[in-house]
Amino acid sequence: MKKTSKTPGANEALERMAEMEMTFIRPLGAFGAAMADAWLDLCDEWTGFVTGRLRQDVRTANDMLQCRNPADLPKIQSAFFQKALDEYQEEANRMNTVIQKASRDIASGNAQDAA
Repeated sequence: MKKTSKTPGANEALERMAEMEMTFIRPLGAFGAAMADAWLDLCDEWTGFVTGRLRQDVRTANDMLQCRNPADLPKIQSAFFQKALDEYQEEANRMNTVIQKASRDIASGNAQDAA
């Protein structure tokens, strides 16, 4: 049912407001949904990474506690730091991939499909 008003020009103003809502406001909702999805993807990725790193920290601490030869400690530490460095670099690449996908989805209008 179309709204009508007794005030002259009010109907035209309501129609323009409806046009503006369709043109400007609704896409913002889709953008927000896409950003929320991207944020959840980033959180999921980071949580998995941190969990894996904590497990590796515990393993390394255990290896160091079990070490009976002091000459092996630098090897354990070196392997730990090299693996950490590699994994942080890989994680940065995965996070970048998530961000790029979100950017492409938003730019291509897939965000509107999500709303």
